[in-house]
Amino acid sequence: LALEKETQAAFRKAQAALDSLNIVLDKLKKANVYQVRLLLAAAARNQQDLNFDAALERLETAKILRALPDSVDLAYQNLSQALLKHARESLQRGAYKAALTNIKSAEALNIQPDAVAAAKQTLRQFLFENAQLDMVATDYDVAVEKTNAVHALGASRDTVEGLFYELAFCYVETNRLDRAAGLLDTLAQGRNNQT
Repeated sequence: LALEKETQAAFRKAQAALDSLNIVLDKLKKANVYQVRLLLAAAARNQQDLNFDAALERLETAKILRALPDSVDLAYQNLSQALLKHARESLQRGAYKAALTNIKSAEALNIQPDAVAAAKQTLRQFLFENAQLDMVATDYDVAVEKTNAVHALGASRDTVEGLFYELAFCYVETNRLDRAAGLLDTLAQGRNNQT
């Protein structure tokens, strides 16, 4: 009888501890929901201010808190769309470096792969055409920079090599043999890495 009373007392204590733990967990969950809402609002403000890195940081923190997962997923989609939109706007202004940065950030989110692929293709085409225009304008160093960006975006090897050979020829014609040799060396290393 005494053992049964001790068991019931221990059970009541365990039940009370479990109830207390459930209250704490419920309060923690409510606090996480509140914190995630604040983080999502701050991320939206950062996104409007074009501070995409800060927005991403807030979304990553919100994801860790594991509250409101659907809202967090939607915020990631909105961020991806904003990055691609800003990339298009940057490209229209001719700011290809900003466009490249935004496209790479959107690609890292891995949310809209088709939209990212389309943006990369548009940027590749823009850079390819502008590199050729830079060659015509004898601005070879800028053309090399844009060709490197075309390569970083995954353009075909033939396209990149064609531009580099053309640029090497231009450097030879303008007696900048060191630059021509550097490009040809880069091409040779690229070919050796392919085999």
